Amino acid sequence: MARSRSQATLERLHEAARDVLARQGFAGARVGQVARRAGVAHGTVYGYADGKEALLLLALSGGALPPLGRLPLARPSAAALRQAGEACAAALHACPPLDVALTRSEVVDGFGELVGILAAHYDTMRRGAAELALLERAGEAFPSLARALADARQDLRARMQRYLESRIPLGWIEPLPDPAIAARSVLAAIGSCARRNHADPDPVFRPEALARETVVTWAARGLLVPQTTEAPGGDRPVH
Repeated sequence: MARSRSQATLERLHEAARDVLARQGFAGARVGQVARRAGVAHGTVYGYADGKEALLLLALSGGALPPLGRLPLARPSAAALRQAGEACAAALHACPPLDVALTRSEVVDGFGELVGILAAHYDTMRRGAAELALLERAGEAFPSLARALADARQDLRARMQRYLESRIPLGWIEPLPDPAIAARSVLAAIGSCARRNHADPDPVFRPEALARETVVTWAARGLLVPQTTEAPGGDRPVH
């Protein structure tokens, strides 16, 4: 008789697999630990995923969970696991406001533009903290996942570097000895602050909205030319 499955159980298993694999690492995690974290019987897991590799694939799926009719997930091939890792890493390092800014030839509000970019990165790192932790730990056992994460981070840093380099001649960003180091540093600082979780005993990062505003404003002010809250030289767009 076919096992009955539910969307609610699938969602619990997705979250449990993500958290257990991120905490224990792939080698240290056990299917039973995932079952206990999800609040289901050990055997129930196998109605959704055929072992740890399949649970890892499920954990990497983000919000795109497989339909119930395709379960249980089979043990994935190396290529399928790599593709899932690449998709997850790319989503975690997407920054639409940055990509839009890189298409602009005119800048009217450089301060607002930069704050929007940094705030978007903060929000993505905050929402994706668990997935990032999962990729970092899974990369210890699967080099292809470590490579996917490294490539996504490098791509975001390169885009941020191009952004800074494009705004320095326009008078919005302070001249920098090395824009690549600046890009890496500001992204790392934003990411580190955003990933602090609510269980941290240090109360400095609570309430969350105040922490976000403070970190983003601090980072933006460190890059901007002093007092550039409007277009340099007046209100005209800067070309």
